[in-house]
Amino acid sequence: MTMIILDTNVISEILKKDHADRRVIDWFIRVPMNEVYTTSVATAELLTGIALLPEGARKRRLGDSVQRFISLYLPRTLPFDAAAAPYYAAVYAQRRAAGRPVAPQDAMIAAIALACDATLATRDVKAFEHTGVKLLNPWEG
Repeated sequence: MTMIILDTNVISEILKKDHADRRVIDWFIRVPMNEVYTTSVATAELLTGIALLPEGARKRRLGDSVQRFISLYLPRTLPFDAAAAPYYAAVYAQRRAAGRPVAPQDAMIAAIALACDATLATRDVKAFEHTGVKLLNPWEG
């Protein structure tokens, strides 16, 4: 079975609904739902983004959209766990040694993808280059 993990930027784009990039929406519609996953790290990033917004209607609206997404994908949310930890160490150390440091969150998402032998759908391909993760950019149609 193919496993595709949605990076935080893909989820954010999908949640834009009417304002989302059409290429991303068209790609997302074509992917079988049972192949699509997310990570606990992406969930944390989404929730952090909402928590940092000023109080108001926009925060409530986006917060509601994020909560609906989290509820829908809860059964397909992959954790950062003991299986991913060695991959994290390798990715983080290799990128740092190469002079291309990676954000801890991105290293965690890469580690989860590697542990699950999954493809990562992301716009931020550069952050995941040279990690061994199979990459897919939905913005490229």
